[in-house]
Amino acid sequence: MPPCLTNGCTVSAHPPGLTLVWTDIPEESESGFNDWYNREHMRDRVLGVPGFISGRRFVAFEGTPKYLAVYRTASIDVFRSEPYLALQRLPDDHSRRYIPLFRGTIKGFCRITAEYGEGEGTRLALVMLTLPGGDRTALRLSAAADILSGLVACRDVVAARLAECDRDVVQTVTTQFTRKGDRFVDCVLMIEAISEQGLRTALCGLNARALGACGASVDGKPALFNQLLGFHAPARYADGR
Repeated sequence: MPPCLTNGCTVSAHPPGLTLVWTDIPEESESGFNDWYNREHMRDRVLGVPGFISGRRFVAFEGTPKYLAVYRTASIDVFRSEPYLALQRLPDDHSRRYIPLFRGTIKGFCRITAEYGEGEGTRLALVMLTLPGGDRTALRLSAAADILSGLVACRDVVAARLAECDRDVVQTVTTQFTRKGDRFVDCVLMIEAISEQGLRTALCGLNARALGACGASVDGKPALFNQLLGFHAPARYADGR
């Protein structure tokens, strides 16, 4: 079990992994892209790669790009595993068709370094953070001590998470990609809620002073999403066996 701080926020010595793919797609390819993602692409990862715990798809109702996929894994090492890297080296026919069509794509291979609450909401806010010369340890501790609990204190908010991108993992994985040149996040805050108002209230109360004290700042305007789909792996896959 991860150590639990007194305010209910967990900071783990062995944090879960998270990868996100946030992208636009040309309108003429949108229907086929969604069908592929819903029926094949996400399912192949969550149900086919040991260590994947869940995969969820979202569509933005405020902000861009339009589509977001978020996967949770037992650890960030899952992205270095041969089953995962094989998917990158040898994409299936539909992946080879649709992935080159992605536009304005933002990705991340991250550790979930602090989280408050266990819920998954039907609404999600994604807040990208930048830390030019900032202190990740200080950000992590501030998130655990103050920032995340303040977000979850808002009505209809069920969880908040801080995820930090690992550039070494990015380098390992992207050498396998057929696609190059996408942008990668530095850190992200993810706010889960059951209502749009809950997200907006949480964002209005986000502690910018605490972020600034760690050398962090919000990178661009937060995006707000509705959930489209979710997959959860059976325990025999999610535990990495």
